[in-house]
Order: sequence, then C-alpha cells, then structure tokens
Amino acid sequence: MIIPWIALTCLASVILTGAWRWFSLKIGIIDLPNARNTHQMPVARSGGIGFIVPIVAFSLYLNIPPSFKIALVISLVVALVGLWDDIKNLTSVRRLVIQFLCAIATIGWTGISFHSAPLPYFIVPFGILGSIASVLWIAGLINIMNFMDGIDGYAASMTVIGGLTLSYFFHQAGLLPESYFLLIFIASVAGFLFWNYPKAKIFMGDVGSTFLGFWIAIAILVLCQANPNYLVPSIMLFSVFIFDAITTFIKRIYRKEDFLKAHCEHYFQLLYRSGWTHRKILYLEISHMLLCAVASVAYTQFTELGQLLLIIGMGSTFILKYYLISKTFHAAQASR
Repeated sequence: MIIPWIALTCLASVILTGAWRWFSLKIGIIDLPNARNTHQMPVARSGGIGFIVPIVAFSLYLNIPPSFKIALVISLVVALVGLWDDIKNLTSVRRLVIQFLCAIATIGWTGISFHSAPLPYFIVPFGILGSIASVLWIAGLINIMNFMDGIDGYAASMTVIGGLTLSYFFHQAGLLPESYFLLIFIASVAGFLFWNYPKAKIFMGDVGSTFLGFWIAIAILVLCQANPNYLVPSIMLFSVFIFDAITTFIKRIYRKEDFLKAHCEHYFQLLYRSGWTHRKILYLEISHMLLCAVASVAYTQFTELGQLLLIIGMGSTFILKYYLISKTFHAAQASR
C-alpha cells in the first residue's frame, strides 16, 4: 500500500521543515530583503532540506528502478552544491560547471536520453545529439526552477501540480515504480508547502529549488525514453516556468545584459513590482498551471490535428498573459 507511505512522507516533511526553520533562524541561515527579493522581512532559508530528507529516506524502502537510484545519489550532489551556494554564495560560473558535470554524469551512468521529439504530423529525430540535448535539459531545468523560485509557494505548487500529472503519465505508460516514487516525492514537497504558503515562514533556497529542477528533468527524461510521445505534453505541463524563464532570458540577451546576473524581470516579479501580493500572483499562476496540466493530459488523447490546435491555443494564452502583465507593469510604473 502506497497511501500510508505518502501520509508518513508528508508528515515527516512538515516536522523536519519546521525543525529546520527553528535551526536556521538560530544559526543565522536567513534570506535578507534586497532589491531582487519580494519579501520585506528576514526569512529562514534552505528549507528544501526538510523535503529532501524524507524523499531520500522513504525511497530506500521503495522498489525504485536503477536509473532513479543513480539519479538520487547525483541529486544529493546537486542539493549540496545548492546548500553551499545558500551559505557561501558561489559564483555563477562555478555553480554552472558543477551542474553540467552532474548532468553529464547522470546521462553517462543511467543511459537515459532523448531519442526523438514527436510533433503533430512529423517527428524530429535527435540521433547523436540526444545526449547533448539531455544534458542541456537537466542543467536548464535546474536553473529554471532556481530562477522561478521567487514567490511564496510558487516552485512548490508547480512541483505538486506537475508531479501529480507526471505520476499519472507514468502510470498510463505502465511504469508503476516511477509513478509511486513521484507520489512520495510530491507528498514531501506538499509537506514543505505547509510552511512555504503565503505568507512564507521559510524558503526552500537553492538546495531545494535545484533538487526539484533536477528531478523534474530526470522524470521527464525517463518518461520520454519509455515513450517519446510524452515529450510535448511534459513541456506543456511545465510551460508556466519554462516559457517565463526562456522569454526573460531572450529579452536580456537582446538588451545585451548579463544573463548570469541576478535580476527581477521575470513576469511574476513584474506583477509584484506592480503592486500585486504574493497570494494574488500565486493564485494566478496556479490557475495557469492547472490549465497547462489539463491541456497536457488532453494532448495525449487528441488526434494530430487536435494536438496542433492545442499547441496554438496554449501558446496564445502565454502571449496574452505576458502582454497583459507588461501592460500592467508599465501602467504601474507610469503612475509613480
């Protein structure tokens, strides 16, 4: 029975996150307000430890596949680097180098990689570039999750919604051990969300966000290796984060800005700078996440024409959303 394990994992995460919050405040591992942050008071950080420990502990009792066991070890390296960055502030270059090495090690030791990208009416084969694309995918998702963890409950909510949908995809594909592992994973993150929901009493920090980004990337890789047809719906599922990060990245490159430098130009940050509260932003983003989750499930059931129309329709929601957010931000700036 997986349900008792889910309940125990969630409870353990709630308790450990609370304990870490007390400890981090005691020794001074806190996130201080600055120009980029969206909080006004010091908040305990590195709370990702609270959900990482239960995931690792309870995974020892699950029959997870070898690729997940290897990934679990490497994910701890990613998390430790994140914790190091939380405490000592690593340079962007050093952090990226270690993350790419972890991505390369994962692909090399597990053998998982993208083979093709089935799109409506045609298939894009990756061939020899599959491993390179997979490494970029892992490193990219690690950083995207880190970039987007800037609003109370945001990254944790995306993980819970996306993780539940991925668990359904794994179950649909007949990969039950992977599906059950994700349920344990989600339960632990949900326990952390108890403390991270607005107004957050603790942040997951880089230790938590990089760990989550790594595992989202791995889960999608394993799923797509079993059935490449899940690639587009998986990207659609996490598109709220992926498109915001990529669009902001492109804008900064176009303006010839240092894309490695911390900033506050993601669309959720523009809403905050426009006067929106954390809770209001979170509700908007959760609504969009749920729409993407429903669309990704529908995509797996549609004909090729339906899939193409769904891609166009979902893309239109992002264009409209970003246009309205930009308009709101400029109006707020003009009134000051």
